[in-house]
Amino acid sequence: MKTKNLLSGLVTGGALLLSSVTSNAAVISIISDPVLVGSQFQKPTYPINQGAYQAYNTGTNLAYNGISAVVSGTIAGYPLIHNAAYLNDGYYGNGTSWISNSSNSWVILDLGSSHLINSVSFGRDRLGYFDDRDPGQFTISVSMSQYSGYTTVADSSLLSFSGNISGNDTILTTFDSVNARYVKLTFANNGVAIDEVGVYAVPEPSAALLLGVGTIGFRVLRRKKKEA
Repeated sequence: MKTKNLLSGLVTGGALLLSSVTSNAAVISIISDPVLVGSQFQKPTYPINQGAYQAYNTGTNLAYNGISAVVSGTIAGYPLIHNAAYLNDGYYGNGTSWISNSSNSWVILDLGSSHLINSVSFGRDRLGYFDDRDPGQFTISVSMSQYSGYTTVADSSLLSFSGNISGNDTILTTFDSVNARYVKLTFANNGVAIDEVGVYAVPEPSAALLLGVGTIGFRVLRRKKKEA
């Protein structure tokens, strides 16, 4: 049986205080209004909404390490704004994003070495200009080898996820701690757009710190545990 749950939080002194804690199960938190860093930039020859991008706090993102993501394929014709290298380049926005060229597309991020991780985040356009190209259902898998041995740690279809990203929301998935070097995200929809992927280590920093969240609350979707 699947249920929706709402956890409220308050930002106090740079930390997000949760009203309760969920453990031993995958959880999807839908977080609004990320805090950006510095000024907004613009890719030349593109309209402001299409070519805009802006930095965020990359301090705890293990995927931000100079190793470009490997992807199943990228939409043709827009290499200056839609590129696999933009999945972990330190910027939010459509101007530095990736768009897939097929359904069931995938992204593989190399963390450089093994880390104990428990959360992954992504968004569509966290500058808020675009609200299309939703991911559909997605899975997160981990491995020590780039192209084999993957174990699924989260499946959104089991977590009451709608398959849509609303506006500038961030999708944060937390799961049981696992050692991994490679993190793979697989998206059901054709032509999904992702502006940035974050991977975070254990112990997990507060959501406010790792995502630059400026919000007084967020929604959580989770799978209800079976009663003994």
